[in-house]
Amino acid sequence: MTLHKKSMVLSLIFLIVTLCAFAGSKSVTVIRYGLIIGANNGGPDRTNLQYATKDAESFNTVMQEMGGLSPGNNILLLNPDITRIEHSFTAIKRLIVHQKKSAMRQEFIFYYSGHSDEEGLLIGEQKLSYKRLRELITTVPSDVRIAVIDSCASGVFIRAKGGVKKAPFMVDTSTEMKGYAFLTSSSETESAQESDKIKASFFTHYLISGLRGAADVSQDQVVTLNEAYHYTFKETLARTEKTQHGPQHPSYDIQLSGTGDLVLTDLREVTASLIIEENILGRIYIRNPKGDLIVELNKITQNKMEIGLSPGSYHITIDDNTAYYQADVHLAEGKKTNLYAKNLERLYSESTYARGDIDDELEIDGKYDYEYVPFTYSLFPGFPESKKENTIVKTSFSLNLSISENDMVQGCSLSLLGSTVFYDMHGFQGSGLYNIVWGDTVGASASIIFNMSYGNTRYSQTAAIFNYTLGTMEGVQASGIFNYAGMGISGAQLAALCNISEDISGAQVCAGLNLAKNVNGAQIGLFNLSQKVDGVQIGLINIAEENSGVALGLFNYSKDGIFNFEIWSEFDSLSYAGFKFGTRNFYTILLAGYDLIFDSQRWSLGIGWGAHIPVQDIFIDADVLCTSIQSGETDESYVFQETLLPQMRIKVGYTFFDTFGLFAGINLQFYHPELYYDKSYIDNALFSFPVPYSNEEAAIVPKFFFGVQLLK
Repeated sequence: MTLHKKSMVLSLIFLIVTLCAFAGSKSVTVIRYGLIIGANNGGPDRTNLQYATKDAESFNTVMQEMGGLSPGNNILLLNPDITRIEHSFTAIKRLIVHQKKSAMRQEFIFYYSGHSDEEGLLIGEQKLSYKRLRELITTVPSDVRIAVIDSCASGVFIRAKGGVKKAPFMVDTSTEMKGYAFLTSSSETESAQESDKIKASFFTHYLISGLRGAADVSQDQVVTLNEAYHYTFKETLARTEKTQHGPQHPSYDIQLSGTGDLVLTDLREVTASLIIEENILGRIYIRNPKGDLIVELNKITQNKMEIGLSPGSYHITIDDNTAYYQADVHLAEGKKTNLYAKNLERLYSESTYARGDIDDELEIDGKYDYEYVPFTYSLFPGFPESKKENTIVKTSFSLNLSISENDMVQGCSLSLLGSTVFYDMHGFQGSGLYNIVWGDTVGASASIIFNMSYGNTRYSQTAAIFNYTLGTMEGVQASGIFNYAGMGISGAQLAALCNISEDISGAQVCAGLNLAKNVNGAQIGLFNLSQKVDGVQIGLINIAEENSGVALGLFNYSKDGIFNFEIWSEFDSLSYAGFKFGTRNFYTILLAGYDLIFDSQRWSLGIGWGAHIPVQDIFIDADVLCTSIQSGETDESYVFQETLLPQMRIKVGYTFFDTFGLFAGINLQFYHPELYYDKSYIDNALFSFPVPYSNEEAAIVPKFFFGVQLLK
């Protein structure tokens, strides 16, 4: 079979498979409808709730922003009566019937926040029984019905017809599905609780946090019903275990047919989002400019987390069980904003006194008094003794004959041997052997052996052996052997042997190994290793999982980069095989050639560097090469320099099936009398010029080539 016939057969098979797949698939449009109710008043015998209507508004907002609920298909009721609720159900039913079309799945979401008892919802002085509520919901003519009820004893609702809870059996948006899913904030004997601290009910607060992305454990940018329920159950139970009304156990009754997961919210639909980077851990609170708590989550794994929010400014507080941190961010319309550890500012609590009883946790420094001492000195630790018990002393100048120990320094600390600061160091810390700061360092630390800062460091750490910063480093770390910045560096790490950091926004420079997680700048060393690079790697060996920048070295590797094998032939010259590897747009090529045409026993080895520009299936490569041309003849006057042939190539290719490519181009070879010089090619020079102090000419000779390549 000829190549042309084979291509026609393959094309026909591909067309048939595509048409069959298209014919066998159904394009299903999902339309959502909502009835969302908030009622603060539960009758004369009940205390008015403070946040039920606010909960309903918050749920309505998140479902419109991320849950596919359009305002035209949604009814929001605040403090209604039962008649208005029943009329709203009728309006929703009419709307669903009127909009029903083929290849459409309709979903109905009911939400209620307010008072209830064992018999039904308490709406002012009226009661809507659970039996009647279930009738209203189940008669809505939609394919799927979801009910979320945040009220006391709401667990009775899911047992209204004597059913038994079954394990969740979800469905995704690509399948035909029918059924219902009922979520309640408490069991049949428990109280649903709201909090003045979070200004919401616990259940709805954590449900909305989960829907905005905190519940996305699969990291697929969608929050399913299963994910939302498990996240809300865990957080609500943990937060209410020690409250006055006792633990609160959210419940469910889910009867859905199909396979997969029912998606509640999609993070890809939001107009702005916050990306919390991997190395930020702890309980995270996100508030709007009014101080309202929008999202609360507990991040315990080193994975990125995306939270969908409205554009605007937010204040973020983080408690990692050892310290408190804060940051202010602004989310722009249509953009994702990253929150890095280097953006966080550490918080220190002030000494305070409580009025009356208090059940909050004791702040870290709350049991200490503060004292300012302008000047301190010591001959050795503890002599003379001037520190008061339960008092944190801040000093401006500390002079010590041997080893110093200070609480806080805001100025200068000089010691002959070593210096330790138990809280923050602002200024200059100098010693003969070592410097240690247990808090943050702002200024400069200089010593002969090592500097250690367990908080964040700004400006400079200089030591002959090593520097260690557990937090972020903003400035310069310089040492003779080793530097470590645990949470990232914005500046430079300079060492003779090794640099290690999480995130780099600047430069890592050393003669040995540079190791980083994310690089937005430069890594310069013999060996450079990184997980993600958006900058430059320069070294003998450069390795990254993802590199969207430049890598220059003998060996460059990126998991998402170029990894190709090429074969090409130059007219009236050598034929070559090459191995090309590197980043997405920059590569190194190792090549070997042999003369298959004239049987002159010429062979060649070479290396080169180039740039790769893909434009859909077409690609353009430009590279510079240097090859050594060997003739196979032995010569005692052999000089390696005289075998070198510099070259510059430009080629254009086309990719087939994402794995195979054809290319052709021109190679401009530079012939010089002091390098490889084949006079038989000089007559075909593109242009030539005389070489000073010589009767010879240097020449640029074009060579046309064509070849094939196998892609990764």
